Order: sequence, then C-alpha cells, then structure tokens
Amino acid sequence: MALTRRLERGEAHAFAARMGRSGACARQAPDSICSGSAGYSVPQANGTVAAVVKSAVEIEGVAAPQQGRSRESFARVRAATVQLLSEKGPKGVLIADVSALAGVSVGTIYGRVGSRANLLRVVHREELERMRTSMVARLDALEFSEEVDTSLRQLVHAYVAELVQNVAIIGALQALVSEDPEMASAGPEVFAETRAAVVAALARALGAGASSVDTAWLGWVFEVMFASTRHWQDESAAMPASAGAMEESRFEEQLGRSVILLLR
Repeated sequence: MALTRRLERGEAHAFAARMGRSGACARQAPDSICSGSAGYSVPQANGTVAAVVKSAVEIEGVAAPQQGRSRESFARVRAATVQLLSEKGPKGVLIADVSALAGVSVGTIYGRVGSRANLLRVVHREELERMRTSMVARLDALEFSEEVDTSLRQLVHAYVAELVQNVAIIGALQALVSEDPEMASAGPEVFAETRAAVVAALARALGAGASSVDTAWLGWVFEVMFASTRHWQDESAAMPASAGAMEESRFEEQLGRSVILLLR
C-alpha cells in the first residue's frame, strides 16, 4: 500500500536527481579534475565542451566560456560546487568557498554566471545529464546470460549500484529543486529517458525484443524498482545500519526477487 501511494504521487521529478555516480576522487591526469565525493571531469575538445557550453547558454545570465583556459577554470568552479553540494548541501555552497576551492576569483565567477543561483542551475543541469548518461551506459554494457533470473538479478545489481554511488549528490540535487522550482523542469525528460533505458534492459534480460514483450508492464516494473529504491535510500539516510536500516546486499536481493516474481 505504501509503495502504491508513493507511485501515485508522481515522483518522477525527484528521480532525475537519483541517478549517477560519485565516490572518492582525486586528480587523475593533467587534463582532468576530480573533487570530493562527486567526480567531475574537465570538458575536453571531444564533444563534451559543446554540451557544457550549450547548458550554460540556455541559462539566462550565464556567459559560456570560449577559450581553453576559461573552460578549464569554469570546470574547476563547477567541480568545486559539486563537492560543496555533496558535502554540505545547497546552503553550504557559498561563492567565496567555491572560489577558494577552485582557485578562481570571486569576481571571475560572478562575471561568468552572474549569481549563485545561476551557478547552481548550471551544475544541476550538468549533474542530471552526467548521471543519466552514466546509468544508461551501465545498463547498455550489461551482457546477459540465457538464465533469465540471473540476468534480472544482474540488472537490479547494476541499477542499485549506480544509484547508491550517488547518495550525497542525489540528496543535494533534491534539496536544490525544492528551493528553486525552475530546476524541476529538467526532471521529467531525464526520468523518461532513464525509464526507457531500464525497460530496454529488462527486455534484453528476458531474451526478447522490445516488440515482443509488454513494454507497458516492463514500465510498471521500472516504477516498482524506482519507488522501492528511493524508499530504501530515504530510510537508510534517516536510520543508520546499526539502528536497523536494511543493508545494501539484503535490499538488492529482495528487490531482485520482487522483479523476478513480477516478470514470471
């Protein structure tokens, strides 16, 4: 009943902030920067730059960097913002702290984004896209066996692992949306694209093409996966494992069993 109520409330918007990957990260190469609990790579001239510039241009008041040095410094600013978001939440993101962490002057940051709100909007959009891309790539890379139950457990493991790795930034992005409703507009598109990726992976795990399976039912299975995982993450955040929260392996096993039962 609780699960049904959660689904009926239409939580698709929040899901956009529950996908992706984070973890301890350090400088990996001269052309890459990683910060804190949420890794962030400096955009390179391989197509990524275009996406970053596009996301900045779409936000009024943000000046997209054009020169290589400007792009690199703006990437450090965004990386610092992600780190502070992950560690302290939205209220802990101050331009002065971003400046100190990124090594970019306060004046330069304001000259680029115009306001703290705009900086958070840029980071929100880019993190959603990063997490969506990461989830889709992880699912697409799965190689299923002929044993359906094994394949479904493999899919559930990948899905849960991808979300678990992003707990800190996920919570921060959710808080951002609650403070700035304008950010919520990106949620439905990301949710729909991720839903489609999971449905396609479920069809592959069943060993059938999308045209020969009930995609509407697979969509419902995804809703169960999403709502169950969110509920578990919320409970885990509120209740440490030592206080009785379900550990990850146990949750994953139970969710896997549920998915198998739904698709038999």
